Amino acid sequence: MHRVAVLSYSPDTRMRLCRQLGDHLARMGYFPCLEAPEELENFYYTMRTSPPDGVVLAMDGVAGLNAVEHLRRLSPDCAILWCSDLDFSLQAYRLRADYFVQGEWTEETLREGLSRWVERNKQRKKG
Repeated sequence: MHRVAVLSYSPDTRMRLCRQLGDHLARMGYFPCLEAPEELENFYYTMRTSPPDGVVLAMDGVAGLNAVEHLRRLSPDCAILWCSDLDFSLQAYRLRADYFVQGEWTEETLREGLSRWVERNKQRKKG
């Protein structure tokens, strides 16, 4: 786990999630580069040649669904932790999101999502 991107339209949410991610990942022994791009289109463009290991997404409505679909097309193996105000759990399953939560990211849901991501990485390395 070398690079993690935090995507949200809200600058406050991006910064809060970066702080929380950094804290949780450090406790787990990981110290990735955390990115919080402001311009999604520029991020998608750079992702074509240099995809992150994972994305933490906090976007409401169909914008979040569209972002996950686009991320999955650009990088089929990128881990996705997704939070939305709408129940996109079936779409999250179909798009192979590592973790989906309806509502807001909390310390607990973020920790659970990261744990699932780390476990998935361990399973991939074994197999």
